Amino acid sequence: VHGDFFFFVNMGKGHYVSFPLSKRLFDIPFIIFFFFNLLFVTYIIDLETLVIENPHKFTYPIWPTPIMVDIIHWWGKTFDPVLLARPVWWRATIWLDVFLFGPYYVFALYAFIRGRDWIKVPSFVYSGILFANVVIIMMEEMCGPNKTHSPTAVWIANLPWLLFPIFIIARMWLCKHPFSEKHYPSIKKGTHEKLKEKQAVPFYNYLHNHQ
Repeated sequence: VHGDFFFFVNMGKGHYVSFPLSKRLFDIPFIIFFFFNLLFVTYIIDLETLVIENPHKFTYPIWPTPIMVDIIHWWGKTFDPVLLARPVWWRATIWLDVFLFGPYYVFALYAFIRGRDWIKVPSFVYSGILFANVVIIMMEEMCGPNKTHSPTAVWIANLPWLLFPIFIIARMWLCKHPFSEKHYPSIKKGTHEKLKEKQAVPFYNYLHNHQ
């Protein structure tokens, strides 16, 4: 009797099991995006903006390396004037990138590769801030005092950072548990037939008849 009772009580409890990455190939673009941001954007391009306050008069830092600094300044001179102007609001977005987005990329890489649902809420926060930052930057690029003379190149360069926040929100929003599904305890041989018979009787009658 007691075994049957606990079977009925616990049969709905189950536990969540993560899908392996091999069954979530649609997550690979997100992983590539996070890797690229962590290894190239946040701690090379954006960090350069913080360690070199005046790109017209500076000493090469230890990091980023001189060749990286030269490439970043070339892009600014050729396509992206605001990158060299570096107004205060621009540098504020960079501080967010370095101290907020950088750690997020580390945790997101682990969560997306291993399938961890706890990254869901941080992903909403990250995506909202990133999307807002890029919209503000693009307004400056198109209409501000430091607007670009090569809008097509700037749009192409920045478009992934407008689209991926939308994709990440959609990825997290569509499922309550984006990386896992609930598994229930396995039913021993013979118990399934026994359960079917007892499900035909109200649960309280079952308990009463077995007292």
